[in-house]
Amino acid sequence: MCELLGFSAREQRDLSPWLRIFFSHGAQNPNGWGLARNIEGTPVIDREPQPASASVCAAAIASQPQPQVLSLAHLRKATVGDVSLENCHPLYRRDRSGRGWLLVHNGTVFTGLSSFDYQGRTTGSTDSEWILLYLLDRLDGESARKGRALSDEERFTVLEAGVSALSYRNKMNLLLSDGELLYAHANMRDTLFYKKLPGSILIATVPLDDRGWAPVPLTRLLAYRQGQLLYEGAPHGKEYVSGLERLPLDLDFAI
Repeated sequence: MCELLGFSAREQRDLSPWLRIFFSHGAQNPNGWGLARNIEGTPVIDREPQPASASVCAAAIASQPQPQVLSLAHLRKATVGDVSLENCHPLYRRDRSGRGWLLVHNGTVFTGLSSFDYQGRTTGSTDSEWILLYLLDRLDGESARKGRALSDEERFTVLEAGVSALSYRNKMNLLLSDGELLYAHANMRDTLFYKKLPGSILIATVPLDDRGWAPVPLTRLLAYRQGQLLYEGAPHGKEYVSGLERLPLDLDFAI
């Protein structure tokens, strides 16, 4: 199972102690790692298709102070797509307004495959990239319909509907950022946790120490600004439980 890490803070805080712990889990997730830093502007993204625990680059980053206000990281255990740089997260795309979006995903898309018609638009071969493109298409479509850029609240509403649709019979734990907000969603029980820190919040697939972690609320989209919860969506109820992937694939279901 891939591991996710997200961080949002009111002011810069050193993320390196948490990165060292997070990267140490690379042996259990050996197919790549990635980190997006300074993502309030043009993000700095480091990625490699090797275990973070064996990476000279990851070790060098984590050994230096990393003052951040918004950051995403990922450890990959491949399920869809080969082991390659293009398939390492965080994934990054811009919407039609020029806003940059980052995604880290832990899960698998089993149903709704007919909705993903992205031949020629992808750089890698993961279902995670399909998810990002699908969500940006919905955002771009709503922006075009309104004839203007969307507000924070409008973007949240579009993403909430998109993530809910994607969650039908799919593993859909993800963290997403638009350079201002940190969005979080989990639909697998006990596979995403949060820890409140002074003026900040840390979100991780596995608790990174033994104090103060709580499960991320299931089947609802959350959005944080500067470490504080800004929006919380209504529960959609599409919890993923082990075994759904063994049911016949719903290839014609359209999201």
